[in-house]
Amino acid sequence: MIKDDRGAAQSEISMSLSDRRSILTWMLESLDALNLDDAVLFSAIAITDRYGSQLSRKHRYFTSTSAIFLTGADLQQAIVASLCIALKVADTFDGKDTLAKGVTVGDFLAHLSGYVLPPKQIYTVEAVILNELNFDVYSQTAENVIRSVFSAYCPMLGSESLPREYWLAQYLMEVQALSKPLSVLDTQASLAAVCIACEVCGARSPVLLPYDFNRIRRELLRVWQSRARSLGYALSEALDKKYASPKRRCVSLISLHYYFEEADYYCS
Repeated sequence: MIKDDRGAAQSEISMSLSDRRSILTWMLESLDALNLDDAVLFSAIAITDRYGSQLSRKHRYFTSTSAIFLTGADLQQAIVASLCIALKVADTFDGKDTLAKGVTVGDFLAHLSGYVLPPKQIYTVEAVILNELNFDVYSQTAENVIRSVFSAYCPMLGSESLPREYWLAQYLMEVQALSKPLSVLDTQASLAAVCIACEVCGARSPVLLPYDFNRIRRELLRVWQSRARSLGYALSEALDKKYASPKRRCVSLISLHYYFEEADYYCS
């Protein structure tokens, strides 16, 4: 199960919550520096969370085994290996061993692991994860849902053609994904984020309100408002700056704040 800093049970995933956030912070900043597709980040988070969930389920059935709890270096290996898998299955990966700016995959993975884990060890953990998930690594993430929703409006789906509401919806779900394990796979929350983003930007939503929209919106609001506390100031600020950049159409968090404030007032 997942545990907070005090060791209290949070949900059915075998990993340390604080370590998960710390490692994902580093990964987020590194991926953005290399200008890699956001789909890689969402996919890596999904693979890691599913792997942790799978370990938890296995432990419940085989109670004679010792407790499986990913923390520290073990969790770091799992997340870096998950990123390795995500890079390979990404649509933008062409099979070459070089990423943007001439950085090799091996060097990038070594950087993420603090130059402690040799590539061979990462690839070994990668094989373990693939076997644990039966090579089923193509989960539909929040990024996939949001991108497919807007595909009819932006056939090219290049970053320059994507509307501001797309980036705002993705921002909400990235905060959610970093804060709550397995939330990156929540389709209903992804659709709710699209509806919220369209309302904030004054655009027509391409999807109908999901079932129990008000409850989901309250949860998204709670996670967003507590992001500095749950993610830490450095990560929350980095995330806000990432989506305030021209590349992501300068997402306005002020408008989002006013929207949530008004929605909370009328729904309370």
